[in-house]
Amino acid sequence: MNDAQSDTLKLLLMSDLHCTGAGGKRPLEAAARRLIFQNPNMRSGEETLDLLGSVVDKYAPAVDHILLAGDLTDTGAASELEAVAAALRGRDANLISVVPGNHDIARFYPFSNKENQRSVFKHAFSEFLTPGPNRLESDEYFPFVKTIKKGFVLVGLDSTILGRPIWALEGSLGEKQLRKISELLDSRAYSDSNLIFLIHHDPLARTGILPPHNVLADAARFKNLLFSALENKAARSICVIFGHTHEKKFECLRGVSFVCIPGFAFVKNKPCFTQIQINASGGLRGTF
Repeated sequence: MNDAQSDTLKLLLMSDLHCTGAGGKRPLEAAARRLIFQNPNMRSGEETLDLLGSVVDKYAPAVDHILLAGDLTDTGAASELEAVAAALRGRDANLISVVPGNHDIARFYPFSNKENQRSVFKHAFSEFLTPGPNRLESDEYFPFVKTIKKGFVLVGLDSTILGRPIWALEGSLGEKQLRKISELLDSRAYSDSNLIFLIHHDPLARTGILPPHNVLADAARFKNLLFSALENKAARSICVIFGHTHEKKFECLRGVSFVCIPGFAFVKNKPCFTQIQINASGGLRGTF
């Protein structure tokens, strides 16, 4: 995109592709996943990949960056991860960022094995994660920090819980990521920047009475870090972008903007993506 409007950031947001059975591998697992858990109005893996390519090609020239907020696959199979990554390749990798969702990392019993771990996700999407020659050598991969445009900084987070079954919907940032977020904000290195946090799980979801709790377990701590940062002017503005619940919504709490992206995989969601624009002072508008 032309940088003439350097004081404004335009983003294309997608989440929850749930790309099922892509690559022709593990068809039994994909069929079981769709039969047991998913809305029959879900797109097939092939339909999802075709639509993904079309949306990216159409809107990429008009935006500054493309964000994908996890659940890019439905079962976390390596073939699914690679199929989605392949659909994104050929574009400028510096203009695309992704984070994992619970479906990308979790396991579906009894058919799956341990191949769908974070290392497989990182290898498939390495070019769309944090840059650098040593990016695949450490599990200390998140949070990653990218300056995606002057005055706009992206922080990518991993809210998945490694080794959990696929029906365990809850997420967690964990102590290490929360500490690093706190250090990042306390450094005041981004006091003149608009911070965008990309995460899969919904930090606004309310805890239910019965499991599974479709929540971010440490959401309160995460949000309090952001609220305190704004109060202490550690950032010009803060926006949190997420998916997981498949619904589109916007909420502003104590000055922090929260944007939930609709589920890309579901036919009923029209459009199945979101576009937003953030100005230099943090003002946000778009299609919700």
